[in-house]
Amino acid sequence: PFLLLHGSPGSRHDFAGLAPLLADRHRVLAPDLAGFGASREHVPDYGVDAQARYQLALLDRLGVERAHLVGFSFGGAVAIAVAELAPERVASV
Repeated sequence: PFLLLHGSPGSRHDFAGLAPLLADRHRVLAPDLAGFGASREHVPDYGVDAQARYQLALLDRLGVERAHLVGFSFGGAVAIAVAELAPERVASV
């Protein structure tokens, strides 16, 4: 699977062109980062490390053991933080 992480400001819609191309052959996850887009407006922490933990929790809920991370801007920082927190969960960044 691919986990697509948008920048700030932004939303999952930033991947409207890329997601369908990947979805032809892969599972694609394109969530709104916490506090962005259609997500909950108020979360305890909007920082990069907290966002990384939120993404790991999402992967847990969806039963995804390992994913390719694609991110830009703030989402790129989140992708790197996920890789630092749980390198075994990351196929590539």
